[in-house]
Amino acid sequence: PNSSDSATSEAWLNIIQKGYIAYAQISAEACFQSLPDLIDLVLPDIELGKSSTRDAATRCVWALIRECIPDSKLGSDGVQAIIKVLAGGLSYRYRESWALVFLLIAALFQRLGKFAHPSMDAVAKEVANMRMEPEFQFKDEADAVLGAAIRAVGPQVFLEILPLNLDGSQSQDNVGRAWLLPLMKSHIRNAPLGYFVSTMLPLADKLSVQSQQFVSQNRELEAKIYNALSQQVWALLSGFCNVPVDILDSFTVGFAERLANEILEVPATRSAICGALQTLLTAVHALAHTESANGPITQQQALAAEMHLARFAPDYLAQLFNVFALSPGNGRGYLMDTITAFLAVITPGEVNATFAKVCAMLDQALKSHKPPTAAELTEQYLEAHPPPTAHTMTDLAIVMAPYLDTEHAQMLVRAAFVLANQSEDAMLQKKGYKALSRLAA
Repeated sequence: PNSSDSATSEAWLNIIQKGYIAYAQISAEACFQSLPDLIDLVLPDIELGKSSTRDAATRCVWALIRECIPDSKLGSDGVQAIIKVLAGGLSYRYRESWALVFLLIAALFQRLGKFAHPSMDAVAKEVANMRMEPEFQFKDEADAVLGAAIRAVGPQVFLEILPLNLDGSQSQDNVGRAWLLPLMKSHIRNAPLGYFVSTMLPLADKLSVQSQQFVSQNRELEAKIYNALSQQVWALLSGFCNVPVDILDSFTVGFAERLANEILEVPATRSAICGALQTLLTAVHALAHTESANGPITQQQALAAEMHLARFAPDYLAQLFNVFALSPGNGRGYLMDTITAFLAVITPGEVNATFAKVCAMLDQALKSHKPPTAAELTEQYLEAHPPPTAHTMTDLAIVMAPYLDTEHAQMLVRAAFVLANQSEDAMLQKKGYKALSRLAA
């Protein structure tokens, strides 16, 4: 139908959409062979049709991409033909409909997965180039395409297609793409952790060294930029910890020690690393204790990974306890969350032994405890100073409550009654009641 005849065009598009989905179920091969020509036939409706017709055409092509490309054809010449047709939608003549074209290209990346490389490399480059134009109006839609590309081919291949070029090294295009870092953070998952260890971590270190050199040269602006870039690279770690397939090989003693040292010594990266460890521990623990065939790793692999990570838990907990005790009261919630994640993977014996040490420190702290003054309980004070040691040790004891055996739970009950009798410190009293509540839960 003529694109200007919206009623007829939309009815036809709906019929094509439903008919071809049914066709694919009956004869997937024959249906697929006709897709390139059909999409080429529909695309003008996205360019020239009225708003409702454009939307109907987009829904039609989106459904064809999702439902009519068989798994066995993901790397075929037919897919190459579909890519060529959709890439034509990036031309200037489609500028009024680029948002819809980007939606379809993102859907194709999602459908093809790893088969999008190298077939769609040129498309990814073209979208990135368009995205970098100063007056480009569809940055969010372009980001959705590039995010789909990251998920499809993985960060390593993606950065081979579109290098960041942050460290002064030469590449063919030599275009700086720092803007990709926040985008990558949101779209990395199930990627090899080894790539972060071997490539991204050295990049973060190099950027940090460059920042320090700028500081020594009194070039404050450049120092801030390179420090921010280093932090953005570190922020990618959480995505690489979203159930990587190579935990046993890549989460080595050396890497574990590096993360622990960063937590202890570098406040700027502390939150990102703790968030990444939470992601890793929580996801692995869930997969290890859930029977599911749809996860990125099997339950047996998850159990092995959990046991592997548990080896590092005691040392991490010791470091985290120290940092938690020295951190301002209003800025350490993420540390407690990380501690909780580690407690879920270590053995009951290790939890109980750690709890006994905390109880001993709590008992010692109570002997010299002085209730905080009103000034020391203000938001302003707590943002800059750690709470009293007795408060900190109580918080740590409470978080271990769900994992204690009967003997150590009774120790917490006795401690809670002692805390509840601290009439001069209302905060400690509340923590005592909270301990009892946690045990009763």
